[in-house]
Amino acid sequence: MNALTQAEQEHRYLTKALVLDAGEGDCFRLASDAGETVAKRAFSCLIRPEAGDLVLVAGTGSDCHLLAVLDRPTSAPAVITLPAEAIVSGRKTELKSEILKIQSSDTEGKSGRLKMGGGLLGLDFAILSVSAKQMIVVVRNLVQRCRRLRLEAGQNASIAAGRL
Repeated sequence: MNALTQAEQEHRYLTKALVLDAGEGDCFRLASDAGETVAKRAFSCLIRPEAGDLVLVAGTGSDCHLLAVLDRPTSAPAVITLPAEAIVSGRKTELKSEILKIQSSDTEGKSGRLKMGGGLLGLDFAILSVSAKQMIVVVRNLVQRCRRLRLEAGQNASIAAGRL
């Protein structure tokens, strides 16, 4: 890239740059018309830049912030990285995806009403604990495979079956 004069560099505030090294953390080595520099990712830049990305940079010298990823020449996935704790808020919020995976060491959810639908629900847990004030289960066909089965019933327990 062409090097700018000192006067041009001082007056240039917004520029496009190429990410040379993404490294770890929020500092990135960039190349622009002004030469190479290091920029810190802006708090509002949610897409994590990768080497080869074209980015928008604000600032000059050692006071540079990477504002946005403008273009990615590869098919690498866009990784949304939040710089701190985050809350997604809205009157109605939707996540749409062909495949949605959630990974967390500890996941909590709370809802006034939870409704889910689909063709297949698969659950794989070491321990599954369900606690409810009332539980209504309607099943057309039930197939259970148990190695050990223990049923405990309280005061008003009853089991009724049609044909077995």
